[in-house]
Amino acid sequence: MKIIKNKSKDDLIKSIADLFIYSIENLAKEQETISIGLVGGRSVVPLYQELAKINSPAWEKCHFFIVDERYVPIDDNESNYKLCKDILLNPLLHRNQIQDKYIHPMRTELSGDDTAKDYSEQFEKYAKKLDIAILSTGEDGHVGGIFPNKEYSNNTYDYFEDSPKMPPKRISITPNNLSETRIAFTLFLGEGKKDALNKFLNKQYERTTPQKVLDNIKDLIVVTDQIDVK
Repeated sequence: MKIIKNKSKDDLIKSIADLFIYSIENLAKEQETISIGLVGGRSVVPLYQELAKINSPAWEKCHFFIVDERYVPIDDNESNYKLCKDILLNPLLHRNQIQDKYIHPMRTELSGDDTAKDYSEQFEKYAKKLDIAILSTGEDGHVGGIFPNKEYSNNTYDYFEDSPKMPPKRISITPNNLSETRIAFTLFLGEGKKDALNKFLNKQYERTTPQKVLDNIKDLIVVTDQIDVK
């Protein structure tokens, strides 16, 4: 695990964006395709805005998957896919940096269970596991759609209707799947995330499901503006 911290969010985001591009360019030297997992939420917006400005030949190898989604139409303002598409993917598409056929939205026009099954099949066909994930955390320590004290299946994606965070209907990557991610940039940004970060870094606490998932990721990069953490 590597911790990158800077009190200046602008400097922090710039350094993480540069490291992200460095990572996909290294992967592009050894792989024909790169699988990237994206989340929604306020924390990731500045990073997406910064990444959207950067040109790199490695982008064209990238497949984009949503780590967790609200069970709403993909053009709904609550859709995590819509946020990712509007802020990150559309600017890259406009400059021909990425391939439209490599963008994988969830088919939320299907039933919830069928959406999860269909997306699991898409994922297994094009990715098997994530090479890179951009993740954010909640005040309660949840990561993407993986919450403490919640049961998940061994499937690739799960649909559930009892999310502790609104809205309750969601489709999420499962802990077994996310834990196989090769590189994860996990954002703990803002004073409200300080307690969750301290609990994650302090191994004396009993590990929740999201913490166990992060513990298992091969190359975990913790990103925070809380400079007094150790």
